[in-house]
Amino acid sequence: MYMCQKIFRFNMATDREKSISKTPPPQKYVSMSNNNNHKSPKPPTLKNKKNNKGQSKLMVKIGKVFALLILPITFGVALYHIHMNYFYLPSIVNTPSKLPKILNDNYFSNVSSETGDYFWGTYRSLCYLGIRARASTSPVFGLIWYTQPSMNVIMPSVRHWCSQSDKMKRYGWIEHDGKTFGVQEIVDDDLLIKTSFVKRPGCCHGGDWSFRVEAETTNPLENDTTYAFIVYVAMDPASDQGFLKPSIKNGKYITKVDGQHPDLGSFSLNFGKASNTVMRNFMAADAVDFALLKEATITGTGFGQYNGGNDASTASFYMQLMGYVPRDHPPTQNPRFLANQYTVIGSTKFDIVYESGSLKRLNKLTGNIFDQELQKRIEEFNQKFEDTFHLKEKMQADVYIEVGKHALSNMLGSMGYFHGSAKVASQYTPQPVPYGPLTLFSTVPSRSFFPRGFLWDEGFHQLLIFQWNSNLTREIIGSWLDLMNVEGWIPREVILGSESEARVPAEFVVQQDKVANPPMFFYIIRMMLNRMNDKSFDKEEIEATQNGLRKFYPRLKAWYSWLNSSQSGHIPGTYRWRGRNGTTDRELNPKTLPSGLDDYPRASHPDEREYHIDLYSWMAFSSKVMVDLAKLFQDKESLPAYETTQFIMGNGPLTFQDLEAEGLFKIISTVEKKKERKKCINKQWLNCKNKENTSLASLNIIMFEKAEKHLNKAYMSLNKAYIIYKRKNDLGRIGKQILVPIRV
Repeated sequence: MYMCQKIFRFNMATDREKSISKTPPPQKYVSMSNNNNHKSPKPPTLKNKKNNKGQSKLMVKIGKVFALLILPITFGVALYHIHMNYFYLPSIVNTPSKLPKILNDNYFSNVSSETGDYFWGTYRSLCYLGIRARASTSPVFGLIWYTQPSMNVIMPSVRHWCSQSDKMKRYGWIEHDGKTFGVQEIVDDDLLIKTSFVKRPGCCHGGDWSFRVEAETTNPLENDTTYAFIVYVAMDPASDQGFLKPSIKNGKYITKVDGQHPDLGSFSLNFGKASNTVMRNFMAADAVDFALLKEATITGTGFGQYNGGNDASTASFYMQLMGYVPRDHPPTQNPRFLANQYTVIGSTKFDIVYESGSLKRLNKLTGNIFDQELQKRIEEFNQKFEDTFHLKEKMQADVYIEVGKHALSNMLGSMGYFHGSAKVASQYTPQPVPYGPLTLFSTVPSRSFFPRGFLWDEGFHQLLIFQWNSNLTREIIGSWLDLMNVEGWIPREVILGSESEARVPAEFVVQQDKVANPPMFFYIIRMMLNRMNDKSFDKEEIEATQNGLRKFYPRLKAWYSWLNSSQSGHIPGTYRWRGRNGTTDRELNPKTLPSGLDDYPRASHPDEREYHIDLYSWMAFSSKVMVDLAKLFQDKESLPAYETTQFIMGNGPLTFQDLEAEGLFKIISTVEKKKERKKCINKQWLNCKNKENTSLASLNIIMFEKAEKHLNKAYMSLNKAYIIYKRKNDLGRIGKQILVPIRV
């Protein structure tokens, strides 16, 4: 036991000596650390100090470089992002095009030119009778009427704006030349109202005009019915220019209004006497919003007593205008709204005469002079109608001729002048922004339901107007093209001014810049191009047409380019209308308002992979027109692109037959019953009716995959056609940019 302990101690000592012999000699530098288990660092040398100092300088230099280069770049990128997303991109939608305007800013108000004959007109087409000048701040004139209430009626039905709720038997222009006169008939229950408007253009402020109101009861039992007719003039509430000074007789009614306006000069408005008048009253008020003229008139109306004799028992009470309103602050010095009321029993007739202070005249446009001028204009209208449409020459029945006159007259009588700012929006604007001020001269699709300009509707209107008055067509198309923004977008609906906006549901007021409308104007441009080659027209008309097309061309190019880029389809060479609501649960088949064919059946579930053949057709036709325009004006830079686009779209394999051969089919979904009905286009797909368990989503996928496969083949064919065409015609340096206009 003892020997074992001794041997163990000896071995331990030997191992300790070996370990000590391997330990390095102690260093001279002693660490101040109390922890003896850590190795002490080497003492700093002069060389190490220089290296550390150099490294510090390098880091300082790197920091300076970072501060001088990286930080400004980062800051610049951030500023660029802020500028693009919060300033530049949101501003595009309401930035007007920089291209030369077709109609300069003072075109409509420059009455010393050829436009003077059109300065005044029935340009408030939303009213039964509304007159204004083609000037942005023009005063407006109009007619309001109602049947005086009986004992059982507290508030009568007041007529002012054309409205379906008025339940008129009929109303409309029976003769109107769009320039100098118009005759309208209104059947309001048992009252037949005839309004006649005649102009006497001249001098530098549009000349004189008059309108006559003739009312006749059609029911003998209603001959003792009492009616109120109110004629008003209102200054633009957005402007403090000009003034109105009424001449009031006996403090009861207005006989004459003298006024002045920068665009009209001095003028006077004379109120003629009315037959079968019971009493006359007036109203004078401060500026009134044009959208509230009827309401302001009603507000200024009260019940008054009329006594035709000395017996108090024969006294009657009628609704009448109450003079200066409001009573506590009467606008006796500078009224901006004046109204004159005629209260009549049974039939009546009266003239309202506007006279320009700039025009010298031999007689007033009233009475027999009015009759003579009106008859003269009617005869000229009838003669021009026959010379233009040759209906008698074609042996058409008189009833058809009358229908034709009514159709043309209502079209010309629906022309309106609109001024103001539109409300527009894009994906970059969180809220609608104003675009304007804009000016539009256009007809309207419906005076009662759509009393505003619609882009593609206007093209159809011009099919008729262009044959009647080509100058009007050039003005109207030019006015529309001048609405274009910097990207080439034109709003599909144009709602300018409070009066127009008041007639539009709120959800349709804001116009989105991704939404297009069929470019029907290209069809009218085609008619203009054809007229230039028609020898039956005189040289003056051909030159006017060519000058108009030359002004249109730059903006037509921008519009065509925007349509190509913004409405391109998922597959190159296809097109798709934007603006369908893919999330609505209120419609089985969501409407396609931009197409103009609002409720035409399309895919039940809107998707970015839709292909709309109607838009494809519009673009194919427009491409041909652009080729002809480029040739006419020798636009060698754009012509090759338009020619190639026309060739590809006109000769490509994308036809109805190709789509049928692929067996594509429409899907009609009934959401409520969750039942799917499939209509096959090709017999190959007749067995699809047995796929009762196939979901709508999978069927959509099948349809889109088939379409995509087919259109990819079509795209390859388009490229081949392009190469052949390029070689054949030696188009030279075109490159890939040639395909940009068709978005391939």
